[in-house]
Amino acid sequence: MATTSAVGELRQVKSCGFFVMRSNQSFLLMKHKNRYDLPKGHMEPGETEQQTALR
Repeated sequence: MATTSAVGELRQVKSCGFFVMRSNQSFLLMKHKNRYDLPKGHMEPGETEQQTALR
């Protein structure tokens, strides 16, 4: 995900999550004001992608 700072520069932010499909074919989405997204978290220093997703 790229975000824009106050001065208009782009910075890259890495986030990780995973997708779980249940037997009844339901899954979890987060609803934001103008979009839907999968639950995920931003990586912390020294953390692997798997650790981030599981957290």
